Amino acid sequence: MNEMIDQLAKQFVAFGPNLLAGLAVLVLGWFVALIASYGVRRLLSKTSVDNKIAEWVSGPDTKVAVQIERWVGRAVFYLIMIIVLIAFFSTIKLTIVSEPLNALVEPILAYLPRLIGATVLLVVAWLLATVLKKVIKGALKATKLDERLSGATSDGAKPLPLSETFADVVYWLVFLIFLPLILQALDLKALLEPLTTLLNKVVAFLPNIISAAAIGVVGWFIARIVQR
Repeated sequence: MNEMIDQLAKQFVAFGPNLLAGLAVLVLGWFVALIASYGVRRLLSKTSVDNKIAEWVSGPDTKVAVQIERWVGRAVFYLIMIIVLIAFFSTIKLTIVSEPLNALVEPILAYLPRLIGATVLLVVAWLLATVLKKVIKGALKATKLDERLSGATSDGAKPLPLSETFADVVYWLVFLIFLPLILQALDLKALLEPLTTLLNKVVAFLPNIISAAAIGVVGWFIARIVQR
């Protein structure tokens, strides 16, 4: 009996430091995962990029709130916890468990820089689109283009929201221009090639659209002059 106790004591002395170190890694990693998940949710809640994406995907009239903040926060939490578990099992020398988990996480970590780069491009596109939208909308409202086109100053008609519509078009056009760069950062070549072809056709046809819009505006002004 004493020999068995001595043997267990020796095994505990040999394995105890690794077990304590592994538990410390597990607890500390759990706290880090919670803090990182909370920080990501708070950061996303202070911006409207995720809400714009959710509205774009699910539609503006949907009654179901797409909680991207919670999804991304959970994804960050579970990803960090998987890494923590790998470190835990490696610390306690259970390589039979840590090696399969490491093989699972390695492709995700290898793809993570692409995901971060695409996220940075998306944020830049959102900032640029938001600034241009506000500038164009403010400039068109300063010229009172909506009132002039609708004739609100003379017959009381409701102004056409042309400035807001044009600002929205420019807003989404910026995202469309950045979309090939985002897909390239994500290495989604299957989607990049047809989108690039479509975007080239749109850019080539854009002067025709601008010319047609200019002709329409000039014709409308001439019609208003003849009417008066």
